[in-house]
Amino acid sequence: MRKFLSSIVGQVFIQSIVVAVALASLYYWSVQRDARKQASEQANSIIQVAEAVRNDMATKWSLGIFSQQEMKEWAAQGKKDHILASVPIVAAWKSALGASQGDKLKVKTPKFNPRNPDNEPDPIEASVLKEFAADPTLKEKYVHDKDLNAVRFFRPIRLTNDCMLCHGSPTLSEQYWGNKDGLDGTGYRMENLKEGDLHGAFEIIKDLTDSQKAATYSAGQGLIVLFAIIGLMLSGIFWVLRKKIIRPISQCVQAIEKFSQGDLTVSFPTGTTGEVGVLQGAMRTMQTKLRSILQSIDRYSENLAGASVELATTAKHLHENAASTKQTTATVSAATVCNRWLTQRPRFKNRY
Repeated sequence: MRKFLSSIVGQVFIQSIVVAVALASLYYWSVQRDARKQASEQANSIIQVAEAVRNDMATKWSLGIFSQQEMKEWAAQGKKDHILASVPIVAAWKSALGASQGDKLKVKTPKFNPRNPDNEPDPIEASVLKEFAADPTLKEKYVHDKDLNAVRFFRPIRLTNDCMLCHGSPTLSEQYWGNKDGLDGTGYRMENLKEGDLHGAFEIIKDLTDSQKAATYSAGQGLIVLFAIIGLMLSGIFWVLRKKIIRPISQCVQAIEKFSQGDLTVSFPTGTTGEVGVLQGAMRTMQTKLRSILQSIDRYSENLAGASVELATTAKHLHENAASTKQTTATVSAATVCNRWLTQRPRFKNRY
């Protein structure tokens, strides 16, 4: 196994698996992101419907279909439902509720110090409301709530002139509603807000469970196709590697092993193109040059052998000549001594 992983095929296999896993992860993340985006767009479309209803109600107020005097009369008669039906924000909220039915959507209007305790903001809603209050240009925001596994889409609610009847100065309660207690027509205290002030937000909470299940199924189908394509690509790559690289290199290695053992007649493979073909050509060139070098060495060895024989013969002759010269020298020396003795002999005779 270790040998396979260290081979070219093994390395390509490992790299391919890494790439495949990375692509699969990226694809799965992309599908999940698209599911959240789709949920956000669905929530946004519902908010747009609510905004359209609110604007339509505001238009009715400007056309005089609803009037402050009529609201005051309803308040005197205790007709709170009539009052609420004419409030643009309430009409918008009800339209959002109707549009969200059957889609696992939850509609809220969170705000600080709400009249309805159900609209008390949780930490995420409070954070978004603070962002809307700090930046009047911020038109919308969505948050991925991992705890709820839901997308939460927010659109700020900013008060318009018609909202001042219920949320304006408490000192105007007698003029608007016929009471001196600073209360609006529904019995809640007027907050002394001004036109343009933030009055909470529309919120659509979209559960992602079904969307993620569908996205996961889609991702699974896509990954099967992806891995099938990668498998086919790997098969083609392995075939090319085996034919163009692995087999020619293996043949080169076998030839080099025989060549290193002294078989200079071995034939290196041919016929491969590209870098491996260049390698084969270089090996054949090396073989030719080594053969030429070895042949030169053989010729030099033969020449040295002949020179050695000649040197040996010359040395023998020199030795024989030396011996002869020595003998001649000895003979000459003896003759010289004898001759000297004969020359000096008469002296000896006279002496005695």
